[in-house]
Amino acid sequence: MKLALEERIRWSIDNPQESLSRIDVKLDFYINNIKLDNNPEISVCERLFQKMEPSGYLTQYYQINIDIHNPNKVSVDSNDYDLAMVTISSAKIDSEYKSLRSNAISLPNGDSLYNLNTGDFIFPDGWHHFDIPFAFLNSTMKSKCWLKIFTEIGVTDYPFTISRQ
Repeated sequence: MKLALEERIRWSIDNPQESLSRIDVKLDFYINNIKLDNNPEISVCERLFQKMEPSGYLTQYYQINIDIHNPNKVSVDSNDYDLAMVTISSAKIDSEYKSLRSNAISLPNGDSLYNLNTGDFIFPDGWHHFDIPFAFLNSTMKSKCWLKIFTEIGVTDYPFTISRQ
């Protein structure tokens, strides 16, 4: 809490002519209609497609529905934040899918980060929706993931677990 306040104060000092509300992005995130608060477990069962990987392994992809809600009284511009999804080594997203802005970025700890396309503006009380193809690797039944929202004043994580039925 103290760190978040310090980041806001530092940003306000460095940018005296701008409004903090422009970059203090507050959005609600949902996956498969479950709000991402308190680290929920989200079940997936709808298979989207199968894909033969270069390794010769047949991967089953499941559909993950991501919804972004703007509960604010002002519009949120997608230029004011970046959104990414992080998967641990037991899961992945199909990097060729249209909702992604780039291929997977391998993080030093072995996790993968996928930058997501978030649209243009989200108007007050507006919503943005997109789907992501998600795969469990090997015989994994659950995988820790999280959404990360990056703004000029810091990063906020929204952790969750995906499980297959």
